[in-house]
Amino acid sequence: MKHPAQLINALRLLALMTCLLAAVYWVGQQWLWLLLVIVSFNLFFSQLVPLSNALAATWTQQIELKYGPLWL
Repeated sequence: MKHPAQLINALRLLALMTCLLAAVYWVGQQWLWLLLVIVSFNLFFSQLVPLSNALAATWTQQIELKYGPLWL
């Protein structure tokens, strides 16, 4: 991804999928169903941190902010 707008859209999509799978987790009562939901949740949730870091790095270059205080 080369444009920050693509990062924001990707983060929104991943966050939505993560929330959706977290809600589905409460509905499931069979162990196989819960296993599939948990694996799917982790597939989407694990991508949020690197994309958030990429977006923060892009913003530090565009807005000229320091990277450290951005996370505080």
